Amino acid sequence: ADAAVYFPHDDADAMGQGERRHGAGIGQPSAPPPRLQANAIVWQSALPWAHPGTRRGAPPRRGPPARGRFDMKVVLFCGGLGTRLREHSDTIPKPLVSVGFRPIVWHLMRYYAHYGHRDFILCLGYRGDLVREYFLNYQEAITSDFTLHGADKRIELHDDFICDWRLTFVDTGLHSNIGPRLRRVRKYLAGEDAFLANYADGLSDLPLDEMVSDFRRRDVVATFASVRSTERFHMVQCDDAGVVARVDTVPSEDFWINGGFFAFKQEIFD
Repeated sequence: ADAAVYFPHDDADAMGQGERRHGAGIGQPSAPPPRLQANAIVWQSALPWAHPGTRRGAPPRRGPPARGRFDMKVVLFCGGLGTRLREHSDTIPKPLVSVGFRPIVWHLMRYYAHYGHRDFILCLGYRGDLVREYFLNYQEAITSDFTLHGADKRIELHDDFICDWRLTFVDTGLHSNIGPRLRRVRKYLAGEDAFLANYADGLSDLPLDEMVSDFRRRDVVATFASVRSTERFHMVQCDDAGVVARVDTVPSEDFWINGGFFAFKQEIFD
């Protein structure tokens, strides 16, 4: 299947202003077709990792989430060992690393909820017990605005962010890779024509609604957001004798990496 690649302008701001150089969507076609990725769409975005913006002021909904026509379930991979966060991951799983007063997974879920996706499936593994405990003992008043009524010590919350979220916790194995973890939650995705997924270790203000709309317009099985690498390194070329022939600086703007924001159709399991 065709693949679409999103190339933002070099001066794209944090809201992702850019153009799609091929195919329908943002902007007008103005350049040669993108490279092909079989059954996948690759979105390239210069968006920085940041705390997602959210709407404020709307009264919270009560009761279970009302699934809209375009609401999608969100699979969060929360079971990795977090070897690159060793100073944290010896004691807590990576999704519970704090950003401000709340763990990164909470901010990520609020980002998805902002776009109407409030049904989450958490693939647990390493220290999954701590992820369960965090939400089982969740106290909104610890970090939200509230009024305490002294007479009866009743708490009146002014922000209730997770009241309409639905969370499914699934043990997917301690050492499982992403593929096996996804397959183990397949039964919780029954009846869904498509769903979202995330590595649960990065935040962004990626325009998710635009990405999902583009995904639904195209006959592809998967899409993911691609971001420019922030790493800078040197490329070394050697001759047959092992003598260094050339050392070049590899500019980070030439390299794009998987940003960890996915959309899949059910056919991903075939």
